[in-house]
Amino acid sequence: MSSLLLRTLELTFYHLVIRFVDRLSRLPRSSVPPDVMRLYRENLALKVQVDALAAELINSGGKKAHMSLRTRTAQV
Repeated sequence: MSSLLLRTLELTFYHLVIRFVDRLSRLPRSSVPPDVMRLYRENLALKVQVDALAAELINSGGKKAHMSLRTRTAQV
């Protein structure tokens, strides 16, 4: 029981210290940098593109459709 009480006091103390430091530094904690969001969106777009290509290969029976070099470079 005393261990639980000590842990609770320790958690409360550290919580108060973190809140004090946050107020002192005035830095936003919950914002996401724009670069991270851009990379996340690009990653999602690439995953969707891979899924679409995989579905296209499955529907075509595993045969690759002929595609010109110009079209393939435009996809990248």
